[in-house]
Amino acid sequence: MTQIYPILKRPIRGVTALLLLLSLLLISGCADIGEPIQSVPAGGNVSPVLLSIGERYAAVNNAFVLVVSASDSESTPTLTAMNLPATATFVDSGNGRGLFSWTPMPIFANSVQAVTFVATDDSMASVSETVALNVIDYTFNNFVSPQVATHCKDPGCHSSADSNSGYSVDSYTSFIAGGLVAGNGIIPKDTSASVVFQKLGMSPPFASPMPLGAGRLPQSTLDSLARWILAGAPEF
Repeated sequence: MTQIYPILKRPIRGVTALLLLLSLLLISGCADIGEPIQSVPAGGNVSPVLLSIGERYAAVNNAFVLVVSASDSESTPTLTAMNLPATATFVDSGNGRGLFSWTPMPIFANSVQAVTFVATDDSMASVSETVALNVIDYTFNNFVSPQVATHCKDPGCHSSADSNSGYSVDSYTSFIAGGLVAGNGIIPKDTSASVVFQKLGMSPPFASPMPLGAGRLPQSTLDSLARWILAGAPEF
């Protein structure tokens, strides 16, 4: 029989035998002493899920509020925010939701603020989204009324004096409200549900595009109108 360890020529007992056995195992590569044993859960840890936010719009001197939501299969995620603009706040409610609040000052007009929201679980796995927050400085009084509503006031059209549809663009309240044929003139933050905006486009939901017989408004004006709606359709 081949003698693997010639040193074992006589019986060795007790502690000396145990120490010798460990030394032989180390030499032969049968043991790995000192390396920690890591317990990995089946399937590994799953990162939290952050509800998609997407691009957003805010208006100068108007309060903007955004609810951030996240979930996790094993724990309630911790929510944080990075790169907050001046005067903005973010509060983690401790239930998988957080509240971002900001009233942009005039110095932020026509800027894009990149705010990052992060959800982290109790094992420090995280997921984040950087949101482009566009700040506009136009309102109904300084933009919509002079650049959009004026095109709808031809005789017999949409002024309060001679409206033939029950829809008047003379005031913020009536412009938002809509007319007799279809309500929901403007739905803040929703261009697809704002009938007035849809009527000014190429394919309105009913009847002909507006302004009737006067040609389509410039695309730049329509784009600004869309941003005004997405920012909450502020009056001033």
